[in-house]
Amino acid sequence: MAATASNPPAMPVAGDDYLAKEIEMLSTDLREEFRTYLDEITAAGQFATMRKLETIVKPEVKLLGMEGAPDREIATPLGSRDASKLIEAAHQAPFGRGEETIVDTSVRNTWELSPDRFSLSEHWQPYVDSLMALVCDELGVSGDGIRAELYKMLLYEKGAMFKRHADSEKVPGMFGTLVISLPSAHWGGAVVVAHNGKKYSLQTYNHEYLAWYEYNLAVTARGTIDNTQVQEVTSGYRWVLTYNLVQTDFEQFNSAASADRKLRAILTEWNNTIEEEGGETDKTIYQLDHKYTDASIRLNSLKGADLLRAQRLFSVCDQVGFTLYLASLEKQVHGSAESNNNGYYDRYDDDEEGSDGEFHAIEDVIDETLKLTRVVDTDGNVIATDLDIEEDDIVQPDPYEDRDPDEDSYEGWTGNAGATSTHWFKDSVLVLVPNDMIANVFLGSYRDFGYGDGGDAKVLAIFRHLVKRAQGFPGAQGDSLRQSVRQVGIMISDNRIDAKHAGMRSYKYTDTTVSEAIVACADCGQVDVLRNLSSAFRDNLSEGALKSLSDLRGRTDLSITEDRTRLEYIEALLRDRIIPSIQRQMQGASPDKTMFMMKFLSQALDSSKPLTAELLSVYEPLMDSVVRKLSFRKAQAPPPARTASMYDRSGANTVQEDPRKPALDGRVLLSILEHCRNLDLHQNALLLETNVAAQTLTMDPQDFAKTLMPFLKGIMERLRDGKDDVSRHQVLFRTGLSRKSCASSGRNPSK
Repeated sequence: MAATASNPPAMPVAGDDYLAKEIEMLSTDLREEFRTYLDEITAAGQFATMRKLETIVKPEVKLLGMEGAPDREIATPLGSRDASKLIEAAHQAPFGRGEETIVDTSVRNTWELSPDRFSLSEHWQPYVDSLMALVCDELGVSGDGIRAELYKMLLYEKGAMFKRHADSEKVPGMFGTLVISLPSAHWGGAVVVAHNGKKYSLQTYNHEYLAWYEYNLAVTARGTIDNTQVQEVTSGYRWVLTYNLVQTDFEQFNSAASADRKLRAILTEWNNTIEEEGGETDKTIYQLDHKYTDASIRLNSLKGADLLRAQRLFSVCDQVGFTLYLASLEKQVHGSAESNNNGYYDRYDDDEEGSDGEFHAIEDVIDETLKLTRVVDTDGNVIATDLDIEEDDIVQPDPYEDRDPDEDSYEGWTGNAGATSTHWFKDSVLVLVPNDMIANVFLGSYRDFGYGDGGDAKVLAIFRHLVKRAQGFPGAQGDSLRQSVRQVGIMISDNRIDAKHAGMRSYKYTDTTVSEAIVACADCGQVDVLRNLSSAFRDNLSEGALKSLSDLRGRTDLSITEDRTRLEYIEALLRDRIIPSIQRQMQGASPDKTMFMMKFLSQALDSSKPLTAELLSVYEPLMDSVVRKLSFRKAQAPPPARTASMYDRSGANTVQEDPRKPALDGRVLLSILEHCRNLDLHQNALLLETNVAAQTLTMDPQDFAKTLMPFLKGIMERLRDGKDDVSRHQVLFRTGLSRKSCASSGRNPSK
């Protein structure tokens, strides 16, 4: 764990009189204290277990008939005739290799039936649930909120097997597999599972023919680090049901009462040391026992000691100024290798059959990398990808010493080039980061100016994560998180300003990203950052950002100095940047686009807070200009007589597209009118109605439904609600309704 000079000292949890004593008992090597503490957390149970059952319930297996065919009962113990029925209804079981799902009987030779192809006794599932409680106890897992979900029926005939492989999460929350071996005489077919140097052989075959009627229960809790193998069946049929063990109700402990005192002492003292001594900030990484897939790595999918360690850290982090993440860690080493004289290229995984634990040793290292390929929060949401780290970030000493790689890629000699080999080492890890340095840790590589690297999406992922975390801690506990929000805002503004000064047309961060940064910094009280962010803003503030700024204006408490300052910055941003930008965009814009942009802008100004005189001095002339330029589409001349060119080859009429701009939306006009009334811009409101009344005399009758009627109906609702005086609208209604009536009857409205 590294240090940062900006991290505030963490405060002991109120009421914990023993925390200071715990801190006094710590050694000066806090990194070693931290590692030792986590290492000593172990799961109570085993990673695999098996037992024979004395009390049984008959499964009453039936093959379900297809297309009206009758169901077929399958007797127990299984005989060869019924085994043939199962095989006839089954298909070869596939397996995963990388991103693919394939069938290869040289790797997995097993018959498989999905649950929709067979039925079981109504008493069977309750029986399985009772077995599950027994299983969880032996695995050291709490049975609360655990569900056993039927996955497949498998049948291994003579010669069937499944070579060494790695099981992965099949459904969200899955942490293990329950296998029930049904009564069927067979030899071989033992399940061999290995993890962390330990190996179990779960033998389901019977050595005594009189024991055929026994049920066997084999349970494995397997992560991707576990090597699992089903050995070849030498005679008979191995017949099993497999269940996914799924965690459905995971309670995240997050209270001072459940927080471990010693761990809080370690992390509290670490923060205090950081404040006193200063130094570089970094993350702290702890390698987990199991390996998890990208789909399964989140807090409630961890298992055994991994889960216990993560729970302890999660329960303490918020009180001591840290945030816990989970990540996939990958080390890649490339170098020269001894040639095997066949010039082949090969790549295989330690979890795939074929490697046999042998690798091509690297003689001279040419290049190596160490990175967190995917970092997620405790809920599994992606926070960052491809983050370079140092080996010193890992608290375990010498994490790669005397360790075989998980993958090996070998390329033999080609011409003058010698043989090379690449090794990959893969782990799942916990990552602990001080709250005020989250931005530095995850966005350090994006500080240098550049673009075209997907920086926006990555920055926004961090930004949204930080804002969500900060909003959960409105008091002093959230100060360090708000500091990280500030750092991201500064980084975005600096990059945009550098780009502008360099005269570049392309920018690393878009206006959408700048918009979100403006709102986030304003919401988190980092108002002094807004000045530079407003300079970084170029053209288009997002609609969501304008709405958020409006909400912030409305929530401002003028009795609070910080809120008053925030309001001043927001109004300065509107006055100096946003309104002028929208005004530029309106030049040459069509009437419908102009009205839409005015509605867009009005959303940021409609709140309970009146506009300042400075803001009104900019906004009122803009509104006046827009209203004066308002124009409706004019009535079109009668269409020309149809000619041969107006028909397609089949003789059907061709559609004549209207070349004009779209008609104005009356609802948008109404929103502008209401906006003027709300801001006491009565002259603008009167001018708008006067212009609308004048435009109705020459407008296209086809636009009445879209433009005129929604506008008049909206005003009627305002009158009905007592929001307006009827005298204000008499001219508008008289003109508008007269024009509509004349158009309907064919009379000239001017008469």
